[in-house]
Amino acid sequence: MVDGPIASDQIRAGCYEPAARLADMDLNHVRSLAVLPHFSPLLRPALCRTFRQELALACVRAYNDWMVDEWSATRTAG
Repeated sequence: MVDGPIASDQIRAGCYEPAARLADMDLNHVRSLAVLPHFSPLLRPALCRTFRQELALACVRAYNDWMVDEWSATRTAG
């Protein structure tokens, strides 16, 4: 853990690459992971303030689709 900002090249690949995430989980002896629905704290205020609710809904749906289709779709052998 780092207290403060870090450069993008210091971020562990397991934070943004599904296969690396699974490798990190193996290192920590984690067999499963529950991904709870949320939106980035950086975007949440903007979505809550917008009067264009259809835009906010489209953003949330796109994020959810990505979570299912890309992030959660990674499988391992075994």
